[in-house]
Amino acid sequence: RQRSPPYLHPSRCAEAMRWLLGCAALLLAGSCAPGPATIHVDTRQRHQTIAGWEATARLWEFDKRRDRFDDSWLAQRDRLFDLLVTDAGIDRLRLEIRSGAENPVDYWTQFADGRIGYREFKRQFYAKINDNDDPYRLDPAGLQFSEFDWRVENIVLPVKARVEARGRRFRLNLAYVDFKWSAQQGSLSHARHPQEYAELMTETMQHLKKKYGLTPDDVEIIIEPDNTTGWRGSEIGNAIVALGPRLVAAGLPLPAVIAPSTAQARRALVYFAALAAVDGAASQVATLSYHRYEGAPGPTLLGMLRGTARAAGATTAMLEYVDGDIDDLFDDLTQADATAWQQFGIATRDRPGKPPPAGWLIVAPAAPGVAPDLSDSARALAQIFTHVPQGSVRIDAGSSTRGLKSVGFLTPGGKVVLAFKSADGGILTIRGLPSGRYRLTSDSSGTAARDVDVSDTLQYRAQPYATVTLTEL
Repeated sequence: RQRSPPYLHPSRCAEAMRWLLGCAALLLAGSCAPGPATIHVDTRQRHQTIAGWEATARLWEFDKRRDRFDDSWLAQRDRLFDLLVTDAGIDRLRLEIRSGAENPVDYWTQFADGRIGYREFKRQFYAKINDNDDPYRLDPAGLQFSEFDWRVENIVLPVKARVEARGRRFRLNLAYVDFKWSAQQGSLSHARHPQEYAELMTETMQHLKKKYGLTPDDVEIIIEPDNTTGWRGSEIGNAIVALGPRLVAAGLPLPAVIAPSTAQARRALVYFAALAAVDGAASQVATLSYHRYEGAPGPTLLGMLRGTARAAGATTAMLEYVDGDIDDLFDDLTQADATAWQQFGIATRDRPGKPPPAGWLIVAPAAPGVAPDLSDSARALAQIFTHVPQGSVRIDAGSSTRGLKSVGFLTPGGKVVLAFKSADGGILTIRGLPSGRYRLTSDSSGTAARDVDVSDTLQYRAQPYATVTLTEL
């Protein structure tokens, strides 16, 4: 059947004709290109407050290929953590407690001593064996903190000291993990027994406080519940409601609650709606968190995450994506109002003849005598991480062309920071910066930092795909 031509309202026809005539005029003038690339900064328009740049407290201790424990990174720990804090700008860590910590057997010590290999240790990661049948009366022999303590002593405390020595605030995120990937899952479900979950997490926080004087700033209820057997939105809600009173009863301060931390960003909306159906749960969530493992979420979904968080009185955070890059960071900051962001781990060993694995901020070459260095993605991320401390507030920094991404901040000291990246390069015009002197840095190799004077407008010749930062001095 022949289809009739689409109908256009006369006003739309006139609009289309004006557009065609305008393009024809541009063509006759010898130019149909978009206007000059411009960034306009508006310090009066304020958005989210930054809560830090995160990494997971993990290096290359798991030698999967050789099926063994590898603590060789300890020999260069100072260099690695100096890079992490000073060069990469990390100021918060995710410290994980595995569900399999509730178990009468200390598998970590066996692994670290070489009595079992990595594969056998991994089988037991999430093997949960109840300490006893009473979630209010703990048997200390039923909890194993040897791996947890190893990470606190060898990673958390040294990183914390460096962050604070730099004059910044260190933030600790305690995160529970219960993936379905291990061969042994044990006989206990923390998901079905929220008081058992609360018992484990309360004892973990008491252990941190008593042994190390540490109190986590945040508690991430569970990492990627959509990659577990029993955790869904209602189970997360029940865990939130159970945990608070247990911490209060133990005399512990209440950390900020992070949830639901789904692997796929779109699922965060579904899980959050389900946890919100549990009476009293949503009001305790400080940060609506998501990961990016379905690929780029897109501006519509990111906007929905931002709107859902705002309606609940919460912030947002993107807290893991191993393939995350500077473009993802720009989008999460400007479209979802993310307050914190994580790629993944601290450092990995280079693999000769193969590209460096994704997800690591630092790559340590296998060749003897070659110092570790930041990964390419970390160099770009560091253009924001190193210049934007916690407490900074995002300000408007709109760009005029599609290939130009920009984000602006006002630091706690009242200084403006502007970061941008142009896919096309060329001359950029930056307007609205407060007059003064700025330091200009770039992740482009061979580009040295330099100081520039700004009086409202600055023109800058950008290299394609380079991430550049202007920091008010």
